[in-house]
Amino acid sequence: MLSYTDPLFGIIIFVSLIATAAFIDYWQNRYKEKKKKRSLKNLTKSYEFAGLTQGVEEFLALSQNPIPTLQFIANAYIQSGNTQEAIKIYLSILENLDNSKESAKSKIEILQQLGIAYYTAGFLQRAKNIFLEILKNYPRNPQVLIYLLKTYENLSEYKNAIDTLECIEEIYDSHSTPTIAQEQFFHTIALNKAYLHTLLLINQYAMPLSSKIQRLNEIKAKEIKLEKIILVFFKSVSHSLFWEEINKSENIASLIDVLWDFERKNVPLEQITHPQILDIYRAKGWIQDTKSCNIFELENMRILKQHSTLCIDFSFEYRCHSCKQVFPFENARCSHCGELLNTDVIYKIQKVDNETSYSLL
Repeated sequence: MLSYTDPLFGIIIFVSLIATAAFIDYWQNRYKEKKKKRSLKNLTKSYEFAGLTQGVEEFLALSQNPIPTLQFIANAYIQSGNTQEAIKIYLSILENLDNSKESAKSKIEILQQLGIAYYTAGFLQRAKNIFLEILKNYPRNPQVLIYLLKTYENLSEYKNAIDTLECIEEIYDSHSTPTIAQEQFFHTIALNKAYLHTLLLINQYAMPLSSKIQRLNEIKAKEIKLEKIILVFFKSVSHSLFWEEINKSENIASLIDVLWDFERKNVPLEQITHPQILDIYRAKGWIQDTKSCNIFELENMRILKQHSTLCIDFSFEYRCHSCKQVFPFENARCSHCGELLNTDVIYKIQKVDNETSYSLL
């Protein structure tokens, strides 16, 4: 019989401890894997349609490797704007995937595409739930994090969006010597962070207005691209504050649409000293003199206002500086390429028809 002082006894105890630890670790990993598969399966079932698309179901049953083809078809539906059919296809694929280890990677990929489809279609809460479930199981996924960031932004959950942005930042190593591309990436991260902090400040209704204005002015001084958002907020809370701050601006060309929208009674012409702002109201016909405007479209408007009987006005469009897509309304983030605060204001002179409206009642 072995004594506890025997060296062999110590070795047996040591080996037993290692074996026990390995056994516990094995079952813990197996339990986590089962839990992961179960959570993904439950998420899929929660978004099922009443029935599967019949053609998709048959194709899944007959084809040996149907997923790439179905993914291509679903993507074609999304490109054509028929997101509903794409969602049905993704859900059909998920329903027919088994719980094997080989299918886990495909399931995550399809779930990711399903989340993006929901995001594209405007089902933001569903997209958010899917992205969170994916990240719970596979947290270091930059593409899912970026879509989750945009989803939080659209849901006005700015604090969560900032937390997500910090997760994206942590994934990439900023300690090594950065390349030009990396410098651009971290500049984009910093701009997004400043943008989200600005929106968070604007929507903190419990904060005293004086403190809010002070902090927004500090942000505006550091990041010129946020000037328009902040000035539009100032306009909504105090016209006098707006005019005080815009007189300091060096970027009036991008603010013409904001300034053009004012009613005459709210424009203190006698207090305005900025020559570019005065040009705008000279073109509008509120300042009658012989001075010309520096911007071509404003000068054309000024001349037409003075020498023509036509009723004219400016129409505004907004062009993304990156992808060149043109939109009738301005968004901070391009809905086509996702570029942030990179929009050019396009102003065109248009004829306004004086039509009399008659009530149908």
